[in-house]
Amino acid sequence: MDVENLHADLMRATTLSTQLSQENERFKHAIALLEEENEHLTNEQHDDDLHKQTELLKEEIQKMSRHEVFHRFGKEPHRVEFQVQFPPESPLSPDGSNPTKFVVELAPLELMPHAVYTFLQTVDNGLWNEVSIGGDNIQNKPTSSAEFRQIARHIVVAQPRKDALEDYLNNFGIPTMSFPEFNERYDHEKYTVGYIAAHPGPSFYISLEDNKESHVGDPCFGKIISGFETVDRISSSPRNGQVLDPPVKIVGVGWA
Repeated sequence: MDVENLHADLMRATTLSTQLSQENERFKHAIALLEEENEHLTNEQHDDDLHKQTELLKEEIQKMSRHEVFHRFGKEPHRVEFQVQFPPESPLSPDGSNPTKFVVELAPLELMPHAVYTFLQTVDNGLWNEVSIGGDNIQNKPTSSAEFRQIARHIVVAQPRKDALEDYLNNFGIPTMSFPEFNERYDHEKYTVGYIAAHPGPSFYISLEDNKESHVGDPCFGKIISGFETVDRISSSPRNGQVLDPPVKIVGVGWA
């Protein structure tokens, strides 16, 4: 690819990203206007009109998200490999091995385009480990900007450190979804990854069991296709109540 074509692609990607950010803001603003304009309608009329307008705005955001993913990250499937660092206290796998990686295959864009785009954006911009995605290799730095810390019987949560999140906000804006996209055709089975609907990003969780009934409405945007033993090690690491103590750090990310 020559310099002019590369420059054109970069400019187009910047424009698309800006358009999507503007669309997100328009979505929020439009909802506020609709609520104000329909105050005089009956509750039934108001709810019906607001629902129709909201669904149209959601569809537009999904369309732009799908286009942005194809342009920036190429054709499906999209896979991301995570490398973690266990504390010395963490047990090895039952076979005595020391697995430290797992691979997430993201949901089909036909089903979950906005959730996938939101997640890939945070990965590409280095929120999870302060490195860039490049080639097929994991690039590491000596410090970690994210970790698995909160844990319950059914999920374990990955969250960025506060300082890393503040840096991300200053450089890229708020890394959350415009709305909690959900599709019952892509649900929370064991070893899937998702966002909590009330706070759809950037923190995500891995389901440690089938959560289809208990997490209805949460955006599910990917599934782990390899490295199950790594996830099992995370879930069996030392804990203090519902907190992994010490945490399991995320130290690398790359295309898989």
